[in-house]
Amino acid sequence: MPRSNGYRPKAAVKEEVMEWREKLSETKDWRKAQSIMNILTCLMGHNGGPSRGMICPRACSYCGYYGHTKQWCKRRLAAVQRRYDRECDALLAEDAKLGPTVP
Repeated sequence: MPRSNGYRPKAAVKEEVMEWREKLSETKDWRKAQSIMNILTCLMGHNGGPSRGMICPRACSYCGYYGHTKQWCKRRLAAVQRRYDRECDALLAEDAKLGPTVP
């Protein structure tokens, strides 16, 4: 299925939209997130959602901040990377402790 052009910014307002999206990703307050979403939808020329209802921001289920989902959460990805690094360090330390292997 092709991707929808739905809420992608037009070239003329792309920079301003990206600035507002950055502000959205820094808030946990629903009221502030909703007002930012209203600004974003006005900039992109949308009056509402698919049924002309109010567009509500999504909060990440991992970190609780608005503007992204768990799939794209920078905090979750950083935590996954830290866990991976710890596991690799533990495996390397265990290998060093066991010494060289004999064929």
